[in-house]
Amino acid sequence: WRDSEGCCVLASRRHCWLVMSAPDSHQFGNIQLSGKDQQRDENSGTLKVHAGGFGWKSRKTGNIISVQKADLRGVEWLKIPHAYQLKLRVKGGFVYKFNGFRSQDKDTIKMYCKDTFEADMEDVHMSYKGWNWGEGSIEGQNIVFKVEKRLALEIPLSEVTQATAVKNEAVIEMADDDTAMPDDEVLVEMRLHVPAPTGEEAADMDGTAAENFVNQIKEGGDLEKAGLALASFEDVPIQVPRGRYEVEMFDKFMKLHGKTFDYKVMYSNVSALYLLPKPDGYHMALCITLEHALRQGQTQYPHVILQLPKDTPLEVTINLEEDEIQERFGEKLSQIEAGDMPSVIAKVFSAFTKRKVIALKKDGFNGGSKAEDDRATSIRCSVKANEGQLYPLDKCFFFIANKPMVVDFDKVGSVEFNRVQSNTSSARTFDITVHMKDGTGVNQFVNLQRNVYKELYRFLTEKKIRIKNVAANSNFGDADGDDDDEVNDPYMERMKREREQADMAEDDDDDDEDEVWPSS
Repeated sequence: WRDSEGCCVLASRRHCWLVMSAPDSHQFGNIQLSGKDQQRDENSGTLKVHAGGFGWKSRKTGNIISVQKADLRGVEWLKIPHAYQLKLRVKGGFVYKFNGFRSQDKDTIKMYCKDTFEADMEDVHMSYKGWNWGEGSIEGQNIVFKVEKRLALEIPLSEVTQATAVKNEAVIEMADDDTAMPDDEVLVEMRLHVPAPTGEEAADMDGTAAENFVNQIKEGGDLEKAGLALASFEDVPIQVPRGRYEVEMFDKFMKLHGKTFDYKVMYSNVSALYLLPKPDGYHMALCITLEHALRQGQTQYPHVILQLPKDTPLEVTINLEEDEIQERFGEKLSQIEAGDMPSVIAKVFSAFTKRKVIALKKDGFNGGSKAEDDRATSIRCSVKANEGQLYPLDKCFFFIANKPMVVDFDKVGSVEFNRVQSNTSSARTFDITVHMKDGTGVNQFVNLQRNVYKELYRFLTEKKIRIKNVAANSNFGDADGDDDDEVNDPYMERMKREREQADMAEDDDDDDEDEVWPSS
């Protein structure tokens, strides 16, 4: 029988033997799930090997990866820098890698796998010669490159976004890591020179050796990652980065093909979509705000601005079956979408990125009688040397220019009006300075037309944004003396009441006509 501690007890009349039973499982702490983002806290956890297989649990999130005994196809042990790696090959060609083991853990895992899983753990030796020639192949769900039959590198097919053949080269492109910092080095492309075969092998081969290798990648990986776009738009004018691009929509990312540069945008990297009218009355700006900026050399693009003509009709077909479209997107997308270009592209982008398209509100800035006029929905101004349009939206300022910028209202500490004092009442423009709560600095917008002052003041007051210096002349903003453009400005109303009270006290209309009241 077993006692309360799980020990086997064998008894007879004269003797009693205490026999310790073998452990049912082994547990290893501080084990990292290997991958390009293995440095994250959520990828550190505990690995447990038990009679049913392997199980890994994240210490931070509690996520579990389970490998059942019946699905196990191979167990490998590798030496990596500063530690050891356990590689599990499972049914379907998938591979799980776990880092952080010690050298003394090898015998424990090897013996347990042999006794429990009837599987021999294989020692795999890496190649450290640094040669750039060897043998490339597709093994399961991985691209494997070996030097003298030793593993040099391994790339999961799930990370491959595109594979093409250019003469004798196989060009393999990987999805950019949207969590990488600007100074991080990320593998985004690899070119393999595949020599042309000779003799009988060349006679039996269709196409070049590079094309055959690329076809193997396409057969082993997902179709959408191998080059089949789910939707595409040709010759799309883009303001930032400037040029005309072919836009291809894949399952997890979109790709912008330009004459000079190509860009990949992961849907998980899109934080917001805006559809805003341009002041020319002809274009709409579809703005894609990114959590991590696109990079081209030293230039970063935190926003992608599409400039789409309103009157251009567009029809696009989604390359999926109707039932699959219904399962993925619900009622948000149909197999064939038709309409004007801004509406169609915005709808498709919203469905793929799972982000709501933000547009102007009727009760927002200049939301009254001027709401139908595209020129009244934005303010022409400049940030340093960049001239553009400032859009006061429901939750932020969006400045569209060659260097776009977003200022969230929840991060704004105060707004300061400049050049609106009484001695500048004849000025045609004014400036505003936006002070941030976290003290990261200020954003200054200059040369705003004076006829938008009252509406901007009303808008900021309605949003409960603190005005740092309410120093404005009572007549500022009356550019043409047109009472129809007046807005109920609390500060202006107070100034008028004070002036009327002063008029009544002094009872001298002639003097009051030339009087200039100091700002408070």
